[in-house]
Amino acid sequence: STAPVQPPHLSNWSVMLQQPPESPDESPEDEVSIPRAALNKFIKEVAPEARVTNDARDLLIACCNEFIHRLATESNRVCGQSNKKTINPDHVLQALGCLGLAEYRGEAEEAGQGAKREVVERRKQTASYKFKNSGLSYEELLSLQTEMFAKAQAQMLQETDAVTEEDARQLQEAAALDAAAGGAAAAAGGSADDEYD
Repeated sequence: STAPVQPPHLSNWSVMLQQPPESPDESPEDEVSIPRAALNKFIKEVAPEARVTNDARDLLIACCNEFIHRLATESNRVCGQSNKKTINPDHVLQALGCLGLAEYRGEAEEAGQGAKREVVERRKQTASYKFKNSGLSYEELLSLQTEMFAKAQAQMLQETDAVTEEDARQLQEAAALDAAAGGAAAAAGGSADDEYD
């Protein structure tokens, strides 16, 4: 029986995965993990027809966490070697090469560019971005805001007046019914008193 041949880019991962975590003080509760929902979404995108057991999902999460940990550690080392204090995308790409995963550099660069585009698009959806890029002056925006507040206040007062008028009408009807019921009871009570006289 022969041992399975691993692709060259994965040969050092089996050794790396067997190494203990670098910080012995870290407990499993302290460990940060990728969200299970994110993994489930990823699985659906990659293999929509596949059925994956919970044990397999747990293993995938563990592998993802280990990969991220190793890549971050190596990126930090590369960053330190270049006398920088902040890890930038180039450090991460160099770390891929150091870990024997240089062939994924192109895909990683594409993913990084896609992430940048998503951030820009999300930023464009924010109110501050819309405010800055509305093409209106501060005075025009203030005038529009004042106008919208005035319309909202007028609508609220109109609704309050309508409710007040409706409440007043209902109170009048209730009072009339009470008066009619009270008058009928008094009339019935008066005739009963007449019987005892």
